[in-house]
Amino acid sequence: SDQKVKDQISAFNDAGFRCSFLLCQQPESVVKKIITSLPGFSDGVEWPSVDTIADADFLYIRRPRFISRDFISFLKEFKHRMPKAKVILEIPTYPYDLEMRTPKTYLAYLRDKANRQRLYETVDRIADLSGTDAIFGIETLQIINGVDLSRISPRKAKSKNRQRIDVICVAYFALWHGIDRFIEGMREYYQKDCDTDVVLHLVGAGNEIPKLKRMVSDSGLEEHIIFHGERAG
Repeated sequence: SDQKVKDQISAFNDAGFRCSFLLCQQPESVVKKIITSLPGFSDGVEWPSVDTIADADFLYIRRPRFISRDFISFLKEFKHRMPKAKVILEIPTYPYDLEMRTPKTYLAYLRDKANRQRLYETVDRIADLSGTDAIFGIETLQIINGVDLSRISPRKAKSKNRQRIDVICVAYFALWHGIDRFIEGMREYYQKDCDTDVVLHLVGAGNEIPKLKRMVSDSGLEEHIIFHGERAG
């Protein structure tokens, strides 16, 4: 996600905007995340003073851990001070309810569900990758994930091995990427007589990696599913 934000800033600046990055510190420990998810508590995010962004024409924000009253209040103050400025909220995954309805994040989900209905008061557009026309009553701007090609050196094509198919997935792996379904499909595939070898390369990190490694080990697919380092965007 950090690299994705850097690439977005680069894309904005290449398009002629003057875009700068402002990091809002969030709770990192499990205990603090639980406490700040409780009703009546602050969300724990260090939202900036509006004075520091008083000259902004646009405010582009990635969805925080959950939509809180603190977040709504920050947006309201910003719009009050700069009524002509536009607020764009990016929601990287929509709908996201299922990914939040877990024991660790359920309280945060309830607060998010209660507060997101007020986003229309201050958010002008939602940047969306799902193809949805409107989210929470707010018109969307359709965007796509991309890659900064200037950071990648071209590689020379190699002759194809028609007896082998290599599949590469690059991500900060989470439940909603569905890699577990791909692994299950490969397990079923290799239970049959197969003429073509299929190798899955998983490049990156993420909370889902330990689970995926256990699946690979239990399925006996260690030769066909390869984990590559801790790099992802």
